[in-house]
Amino acid sequence: MDLPSSPTRQFSLTVVVRVRRERLARLRDLLDRIRLETIELMEGRATASSVPFDAMRTIHYARWVLIDSHRAFMTGPQLVFSTNYDGPVGDDGCSEDEARRRHVAEVVEHAHEAMHELYACCEGYGPVGDDPRAIRRHLEQYLLDPDHLHPSSTFYVGAPGRSRDQVLGEAELRRRVDEVIDRKQGESGWPPADSAAIRRDIVAALGERPPPFPPQPSVFEGPQWTLKVLGAVALVLLAFVLITNGNDLFQRTWPQASSWFSNASMTLATALAGLVVLRYLEAILPEPGWLVRGAIVGTLLVTGIIGSMLASWDRLESFGWQTQLVIAGVAIVAAAPWRSWGLALALTAFVAVSALIVASPGFRRPDLVGWSHAFVVLTLAVTIVVVALSVLYWRALRYLRHLEATDPPFEPYYTEVEFSHTERSSLDENRFFQNQLSNIAIIKSGAFRALLIRGVFYALQLLAPTVYNKGKLGDIPTIHFARWVLINQGQDALFFSNFDSSWQSYLGDFIDKASSGLTAVWSNTVGYPRTRDLLYAGSEDADRFKAWARHIQIPTHVWYSAYPGLSIRNVNDNTVIRRGLADPEGVPGQEWLDALHGRQS
Repeated sequence: MDLPSSPTRQFSLTVVVRVRRERLARLRDLLDRIRLETIELMEGRATASSVPFDAMRTIHYARWVLIDSHRAFMTGPQLVFSTNYDGPVGDDGCSEDEARRRHVAEVVEHAHEAMHELYACCEGYGPVGDDPRAIRRHLEQYLLDPDHLHPSSTFYVGAPGRSRDQVLGEAELRRRVDEVIDRKQGESGWPPADSAAIRRDIVAALGERPPPFPPQPSVFEGPQWTLKVLGAVALVLLAFVLITNGNDLFQRTWPQASSWFSNASMTLATALAGLVVLRYLEAILPEPGWLVRGAIVGTLLVTGIIGSMLASWDRLESFGWQTQLVIAGVAIVAAAPWRSWGLALALTAFVAVSALIVASPGFRRPDLVGWSHAFVVLTLAVTIVVVALSVLYWRALRYLRHLEATDPPFEPYYTEVEFSHTERSSLDENRFFQNQLSNIAIIKSGAFRALLIRGVFYALQLLAPTVYNKGKLGDIPTIHFARWVLINQGQDALFFSNFDSSWQSYLGDFIDKASSGLTAVWSNTVGYPRTRDLLYAGSEDADRFKAWARHIQIPTHVWYSAYPGLSIRNVNDNTVIRRGLADPEGVPGQEWLDALHGRQS
């Protein structure tokens, strides 16, 4: 059974180039030809294609978009080429630059003739002659030019770690499993009540067991590399404590650290270890509610307190430990509503280190009275910083509310030009089970909006590979890949999405299930319906929001999906089915049966 058995990372490619105005009509004709060929390819009717996407084994999705309207701030028409692609299979440590280079080489190898015609219509693409090798080399250099490459500000993957070949291979496995089930339905006594027996029967009918499922990407990958560093620091500090206090531990007594640095090492090691455990628990919990989050944060804070007690137990016996619990309680109340583990770490460290300082002999010995002064200074410094940040926050919030109150409301207008634009933008919608969306919006002027939208993108990018890694973006279970990209010196925001079902259903999901996250981004762009406190209102004005979404939508001239008939639920269910057949002990019976009952779309 030919299924990849190594993990694969997914990346995004966005290439933006300017188009020569005198070649614009020629470029449109070329894109129209490639569009029709690609539709035939996806429908299984193509005998030949000038851009054989199906031969490019790293591509999940690809598109060409021609931006040639007045809707975006730019000096001329632009051609955008974007892909969602796999890095090298089995080489999880491959850098993004190397993965991009290999991917572009593959694309150019298969489609250099058609791409040579396309980019000959664009600025900066000089004459290269007729030698195919020279054309391929020139195309690679042109596409990889840093002036043309635009990194994704936020990149979401609905099925992380799974290559294109794995998705297609698991879909074929699912088809064969369905055939086995259909044949066995007529047999008496089938299906058996035990899911393990069902799996044994299916494997026997298939004649082989699928290879093991490649490990899922770790929750500590990507932006969470800092947690690896924190974990390493925790191990080093714990090793220091064990070396300096090992004798006490072997005698089964509380560690009696000989120095304040040793005490601090023990405390901070416990706090950092607690943070890593906290992040892991939060990642594996399916739908953590506020009480669960509060309990997790509280657990982290308690680990910090326990660390300080272990580090200086003898001193804490003579000090009011009740005070520490009061401080911890206040910290829990402050941290519970936040999904900011940096804040939780800061609160934990503050509680733990404060306990160490208070418990130190400086509060009782005249010759070390400086420690008490240090604690007072630390407390004052933290208080000043908190107050200053609070003032800045409230001033920024007031300014934001002023901007929101003075934003001109978007008024839909229905003209012949607008109807024509909508017709072109929705030309190929609902041709397949999957659909795509291309939007471009102008970012509101001013440094405040520029900083704010980048901050929102950064927060979403932190969440995408760690929290939104179970097939849902927020609570939307229909998105395969999505990205935001800033172009034109950061003055425009591109949004590309590949999703299941219809445009109406997709926008409805955004309104009903992810309004706050959507509004946090789009409220910083021109024309978005009026918002409140950055996160609220906006898309809740459904009719106005949908009219605005059509207004900023741009036609996708060429779109390709490697598996247009699969939903993101299919992709994830097929993986569960494979895992359950490869390793029956690795997937609970009910989870496997639930995946099996979700038929292919």
